[in-house]
Amino acid sequence: MDAFELLSQLTPFHFECILVTAYDRYAVKAFAYNALHYLLKPVDIDELRLAVQKAVARIMEKDVSRRIDDLKERAESNQMTAKIALPTSNGLVFYAINDIVCCGARNTYTLFEFVSDKELLVSGTLKEFEEKLPAGIFCRVHNSYLINMNHVTRYIKGKGGQVKMINGKIVDVSLRKRDEFLSRLR
Repeated sequence: MDAFELLSQLTPFHFECILVTAYDRYAVKAFAYNALHYLLKPVDIDELRLAVQKAVARIMEKDVSRRIDDLKERAESNQMTAKIALPTSNGLVFYAINDIVCCGARNTYTLFEFVSDKELLVSGTLKEFEEKLPAGIFCRVHNSYLINMNHVTRYIKGKGGQVKMINGKIVDVSLRKRDEFLSRLR
């Protein structure tokens, strides 16, 4: 079989392909198969070096991109299993960050609501907890509310709108925060 028949059987392939041939009429077909480079015989050594350098660069670029994706996935996974220490009168209580549905400001206190329908009022401002919780998961939708984006079940249109959370809680979205919130939903 020729190179094109081989590539047809390997499609989709996950390697870089440099085709070498004596016929220039196969150039268009080579690029249709996503060949990285197309060399005509007799092969010019400088052109071959350039093609190999291009292939190495592309492989390294894909490897770096894959590693970044792996790191992002691990970071997100760690955030899902990470815990936060919440102060109580008896000491600290640890909760999984992903179990937090939303947090509401109550003057110098913050009311935490959890997926288990449990609530906990703790000493500390909403701003203090906003700084501790991962910004990739939590969004400040109102001066008085910080929500876990993983637990949003519905957005209700309105001036700023409202968000329905997994526990049934309806949270107002301020007009000022609406666009940022909606962009994060997409």
